[in-house]
Order: sequence, then C-alpha cells, then structure tokens
Amino acid sequence: MTIIDFHSHFIPPNCTNMQLDGPGGMAGCHHDIPRMKVTIDGRLRRLGSTSEQLWMAADPSPLISVAARLEFVQKAGLNIQVLSPPPYLSLYETNASAAWPLIRRLNEELAAASHSSE
Repeated sequence: MTIIDFHSHFIPPNCTNMQLDGPGGMAGCHHDIPRMKVTIDGRLRRLGSTSEQLWMAADPSPLISVAARLEFVQKAGLNIQVLSPPPYLSLYETNASAAWPLIRRLNEELAAASHSSE
C-alpha cells in the first residue's frame, strides 16, 4: 500500500526571504527558522513552537531543506508527500500583479525542490 501525505508545507530554500518593491509590492518576507518567526511587510507571524511541531527543532529544518525533508518522510514511513507553500506565502494581501512574479518564483522553486528528490 502506498502511503501519501497530501498536506505538507515546504518553503524552497531560495524563497525564505523575498522582496518586491514598487506599487502594490511587499516590503519583504523574511524567515527566521531557528526562532520560529516569519515577518511579512513588517508583521510578525508565528510558525509554531517546537513542542507543537517537533520536526522544526531539526537543523536543518525540514521546512526549508530538501535533504532534511526526505529524511523526515523516510522516517515517517511515507511513500509520497505532496508539498505546498504555507498559506502566508500566497501573498493574499499583496496586489495580484505585484505578487505574480514572486508566486511564479515560489512555484518554480517548489517544483525544482520536488524534482531534486527523484
């Protein structure tokens, strides 16, 4: 039987800090994984504590490391894990035309991370 985890968040390593200047753009998205914090447009968002998400205590974190994620998936006994970015990286608060280049980059980096595991 194939075991599939169809809901798992992943941030491609090249997308942990993104910025888009200009009208409708965002001041920046900055991840501080060791401190479990992300700041978007100057607003702090909590990633959860390591007691809630034990895998976040790993260094490197499976949230941003393909190698760490593959190790996590193997230890969990999963055959497939479907990766998606966390909801806040959908940039809902950002002007659509300004967000498009960042969302495209995020999708391309996510696809590249997925293919690097094959």
